[in-house]
Amino acid sequence: HEAAMLQAAFDRTLNGSLELVDVHGYSGIGKSCFVNELQKPVTLHDGYFLRGKYDLLNSKAYSAIADAFSILVSQILSDPCESTITKWKNEIISAIGLNNCQLLCDIIPELEKIVGDVLNMTQAAATSAVELENRLKYSFTQFVQLISGKGKSIVLFIDDLQWADIASLNLLKTIMAIPSLKHFMLIVSYRENEVGELHPAMQALHTIRENESIQTTLISLKPLTENSLNQLIADILHTSDQNACADLAHAVFTKTDGNPFFVKLFLQTLYDQKLVWFDARKRAWQWNMATIQALHATENVIQFMAGRIESLPNDCKAVMANASCIGNTFSDFKISLIMEKNKSWIKQAVEHAIQSKMIMVTQQYNATEFCNMELYRFSHDKIQEASYNLLSEAEKREAHWQFGRKLLVGIQLHAHSNDHTDLFEAVNHL
Repeated sequence: HEAAMLQAAFDRTLNGSLELVDVHGYSGIGKSCFVNELQKPVTLHDGYFLRGKYDLLNSKAYSAIADAFSILVSQILSDPCESTITKWKNEIISAIGLNNCQLLCDIIPELEKIVGDVLNMTQAAATSAVELENRLKYSFTQFVQLISGKGKSIVLFIDDLQWADIASLNLLKTIMAIPSLKHFMLIVSYRENEVGELHPAMQALHTIRENESIQTTLISLKPLTENSLNQLIADILHTSDQNACADLAHAVFTKTDGNPFFVKLFLQTLYDQKLVWFDARKRAWQWNMATIQALHATENVIQFMAGRIESLPNDCKAVMANASCIGNTFSDFKISLIMEKNKSWIKQAVEHAIQSKMIMVTQQYNATEFCNMELYRFSHDKIQEASYNLLSEAEKREAHWQFGRKLLVGIQLHAHSNDHTDLFEAVNHL
């Protein structure tokens, strides 16, 4: 039902509609995975699926919006025809104005690869913070109108809106108020248990919904029912007899309240502790029900994750703790910078976390680094948060300070990269 609602909203977007999709639910309920399923139909219809995620531990302004539109710029740059990129360059400069190019590039550094050679030709006069924000809003609205005018559908997915900065919320309101904006869908997800009516994100959404030209879809994701969990476990254990695993499903449901993230972690823990195993002689899965029932319920996912992280080797825990200071996504380059270890050591140390499904290897292209690197991400915010809590308050302050200082040194050594994002990130840690 929920998937059909999301697809219906996208179908209307294809026909030119302006859509807002509000996806909410508790942490670990599967909001990100649910929305990411839309990426395939968007791609099949030659649209743009732009995704950005706010980070509890990273307060950098516009970060999720910048990440989302960096994906768009990367897609433009992937066109093998140089004349097409040149056409984009001319259209962007014409739309936002020569004096605003640097301002937009400061937020979306990837854009420099399209308009970079004109940046030295522009030198806008110093302005107040309010005027800068207004110019940025103008530049973004012109940029979005340019893209939507191509007739392709744009899906902008902003994940974890509850952690968005005020400037980002204001920019989203501005974008959604663009007159005659068509073929555009804004999807936001947030943890409903962490926001109230007076939360800035909720007030921003209320303002957006007041626009009568916007069609709003509200999607509330709920935990798994015991019956659904029973079906899921039966599929995992490759059995057609759901009654055979009903006792296991009931125990897992009792311990996790049907939260999909808790369920995944709990089942992985059962397997790791050999409380669920495959009996080759019987050619069937077995489990130790008495021991499983005696396990603590996963009421506090941070404590549960901390317990799992504590079982990892010390080198791996150190990498995860330091990586959590960087953000949800991090590279071996930055970890080697903060820990003063080589990349081969980092790769070996992080392998245990990868095997435990706590950290994922991602192939996402990142234009804000100085060199080739391996990119990783925490598989969930709660894993990042639990890793961060491995550090004392004094260790957190020291880690942020050291990383900011070392990143500034790295920027100076690679001044030719014109990397504004790393400069902002360094200052954010100091």
